[in-house]
This record gives sequence, C-alpha cells and structure tokens, in this order.
Amino acid sequence: MPSTDELLKFLSNKKGIESYLDNLDESQDAKSLDNYLAYLLKEKEAKRSDIIKKTDLNATHAYQIFNGTRGASRDSLLQLALAFKLSLQETGRLLFYGEAASLYAKNKRDGIIIFCILNHKDLQETNELLYELDEETISHLSQDR
Repeated sequence: MPSTDELLKFLSNKKGIESYLDNLDESQDAKSLDNYLAYLLKEKEAKRSDIIKKTDLNATHAYQIFNGTRGASRDSLLQLALAFKLSLQETGRLLFYGEAASLYAKNKRDGIIIFCILNHKDLQETNELLYELDEETISHLSQDR
C-alpha cells in the first residue's frame, strides 16, 4: 500500500495518471490480512517461502496466515513485518489488517521495536536488543489465536 508521498511521486512522474490510479486501486483493495500480505509480496517482489524463512513461525502456521485460514498474534505480525523489512507505516497497516494493537512509542517494548523498524533491523537483531534491554522478545510470544 503506497504512502501519500509515494502516490504524489506517481502523480509527478512521467508514467502518467494510469500508474497512479493502478497503485491507488491496488492499495485500497487490501481490506483483509491475507489480501494485504499478497499485496506486500507483489509490491516487495518477494516469495512467500523466503519471507516465512525469515520469521520464527512454524511454516504451516505461517502459510495459513498468508492464506487467510488462521489469524495471527501481534508478535507474529511483527515477525512478518521485520521479515518483509516494512516501513513503520506499512507495519501499522499490517497490524491494522491483522486486528492487532498499533505500536505505541510511549511503551518501552514498542519503542524498541519502532527503533528497530526505523533502523532496518531484522528479527534476530530486534530480539537481541529486546533481550538486552530486559523486554520480551518478539518470537517468545508468537502463539496465535
């Protein structure tokens, strides 16, 4: 899902209005977690199997999340966000579509996770920093509903 700035770049780009409308339509079609994950795979030109390998999720469970047959916990969504190397805004959308609480900068653990996202840390680096700062790691709580 493109940000407002990205959509403005499409408008100013020589690609024309069609490119802008295509991106706007795709981003607004998400409406569910599995659709947003499919959109991210396409947008990031990523393979589902490669993203799943970068998480600590059970592969079967992760495929069920991607297929929309199983919900995901907040920490599972954060594992996916880190695997995709999502921006903070994209992570917020992923949490929204996964019906999970937003990251909150005034919460110590969330603040550390926000720092890691903004600094392009992977899951292992994020978990290590959380552990060093006496917070629960992301992978620790990845039991899903």
